[in-house]
Order: sequence, then structure tokens, then C-alpha cells
Amino acid sequence: MILSNDAINSPDSEIRGAFYNYTVWSISDHPAHEKLICWQAPSLAALGWIPFADEAGQLPEGFFQDQWPGTLAIRELLKSGNDVPQDAFSGAADFAQSLDSRDFRSALVIDQPKLYCSPDGTPRRFTCWRGHRVGFTPMRMLPGPPHPGEGAEYKDLQTVGQQVTFDFWMRFKLGRLADWAGMLMTRHRAPSAAIRIRLTMRSSGSAHVTFISSDIPSQRFYIDWKVNQEYSMTDCDERQFRGFIEAGKCKDAPVASRFDARLETKAIA
Repeated sequence: MILSNDAINSPDSEIRGAFYNYTVWSISDHPAHEKLICWQAPSLAALGWIPFADEAGQLPEGFFQDQWPGTLAIRELLKSGNDVPQDAFSGAADFAQSLDSRDFRSALVIDQPKLYCSPDGTPRRFTCWRGHRVGFTPMRMLPGPPHPGEGAEYKDLQTVGQQVTFDFWMRFKLGRLADWAGMLMTRHRAPSAAIRIRLTMRSSGSAHVTFISSDIPSQRFYIDWKVNQEYSMTDCDERQFRGFIEAGKCKDAPVASRFDARLETKAIA
């Protein structure tokens, strides 16, 4: 793989290397003399977390608050919660460094996405930095560090006419120790949660993004390193909560579209 000049000369490329992978997706060949037009979309990210609560009064009105007194699984889930992720980051390196806290459940990033097109609008190449990290479960009932989860990333690029869609997602679940603890309370092994970023770019320069996630955990969605939307798992009703818990071991939990937005792109010389 040959990195483009913008990848090689990135001021935080050393930090990027520990978390991000540079992606080059060749769509179609082009003549050597052809000057390509490049459009860059904003960086996109999602951070998942479990809201922390150790009493019912800390929760909004709804299913979680109603079930607090009689449902051990909900109490222990929220007692293993995290701080709310920060509102903004200064860039890709700052985002990656923030994960050293281990105070999150999932992280997914598409940074500096670029679409290269011929003058006639034919898509030729897509590039970006991509990164994912499975988070941790604070085991407050036991001594020791947060317990790491398990998961993997997936990616796909589809081209239709003068439009490309980069689909980047991750599945993640509790680590073995936390999974067995959860099974004792719910009688179900943990399913795989999911977070997905679907970015569409066109040779005209227009772009939009859709964020998709499972009902658990909560998610913050970032555009250009600032929170643009938030989904709270405490808005779940009984059907959604049971649908997640009862999905089963090695199965994907149900997902839904959380947020869709048009993006401002810029032409790169």
C-alpha cells in the first residue's frame, strides 16, 4: 500500500499509527495524465458508554428507573457505568489519547475521508484513516482494573454511478468474566452490540452520514470532532431492553438508525 502525501506528512501520524489504519480503496483506473478532483468530508466518530448510576433518582423517568428496585441486572449494569464522554476533541490524536482512560465501551472513527474523481465525475479512489477500539467494563464489585471486552471491525465500499458509500462498523461484547457475571443475573449470555458509520460521498461534492447502533450502550456521535447528536440507552423501553439482553450468545443485537446528517465537504488541491 502506498500512502498519499497527506498521510505521510500528517503532523500526528505517529500517534495515529497506534490506533488508526490508513485505507486506500481503488475504485477504477485512470490515465496517468488525468488530474483528479479531491473532496474531503469532515472526520466522523462515535463513542459508546454505559451511564453510571448507583440509585434510581439519578435516572430519567422511564423503564430503567421503574425497574431499578426489582431488577438486579439493571442495577449492576448501571453501577458498572462510565463518565459521559467529552463534548469535543482537538483532533484525531486527542481522540485516540482519550481512550487511554479505559472509560468507554466502544470507539469508531473515520478520519479525513477523501473521494478522488475524474473531471467527468467518475469516482477513482477513496481514502481515509479508520480506527476502532473495544472498550472496558469497570468491575466495581471486584478488585482490579476494568475488564476488556471483545470485538472486531468490518468495512465495505460500494459504488453506484458517481456515488460511493463507505460502510464501517464494529461488533463488540463483554469479556468472558463480565459475560458470566451477567449470565448469572439475566440467564442469557451477552450478544454483540454494534456501532456503524455509513458515509456517502458524491463526485458533485455533496456528502451525508448515517450513524447506526444497538440499543445498548449509549452513544455520542461526533462530526469534525464535536458532538453533533447523542443517543441515550436509558430511553429504552422494556421491549428494546429485552430484545438486547435476550438476543443471545454470538448473536447480533437489534440495531436502529440514530442520526442522519448532510456534511460540508471541501475541495483539496
